[in-house]
Amino acid sequence: MRRSKGQRWSSTLFALTAAAGALVFLHSASSSAAGDTLAAMDRSPAPISDSGAVSTAADAVKSYGAEAGSTWFTSVVADHIGNSLTVYRVPNPGFDAHVRALSRGVPVTLRAAVHSRQELEAAMHAIDVADIRFVAIFPRTDGSGLDVLVSGSAASTQAELDELLPGLTTVRSGPPLGL
Repeated sequence: MRRSKGQRWSSTLFALTAAAGALVFLHSASSSAAGDTLAAMDRSPAPISDSGAVSTAADAVKSYGAEAGSTWFTSVVADHIGNSLTVYRVPNPGFDAHVRALSRGVPVTLRAAVHSRQELEAAMHAIDVADIRFVAIFPRTDGSGLDVLVSGSAASTQAELDELLPGLTTVRSGPPLGL
């Protein structure tokens, strides 16, 4: 016997409702052993490290780098597993000493950067003002320059940027972000 479209929808809706009810029943009627298993699954694993201290130190270094240390600071990378920080900066003894003091006992590796975050942000602004079309600009963590993503020709944009900011950018062509 052939069912009408309305009867097919009704049967499908009934089957979905029954399945949902069974899932709710199974979840609410779990035995104490099943409840213990679910409770164990809900527990977070023990932390591998004291990432609170690492995060606090990284935040302090980043704040200092954004303000008083902006001439030298590039970026900070927090290693929560190894309980350490890596700070990329234009070398400066005074900045380095202040960063070590801010780390509050968290080991810090200082790495030389060619450009400060301030210089990279100025370069990003120069690209924006020059009306060069791009999808995104990313300052490299190590301070070596900028990565520029374009949707058109990477070669022509690279030529424009080499005139504006010689040796500072690497241009790649790709789809717009989010696709």
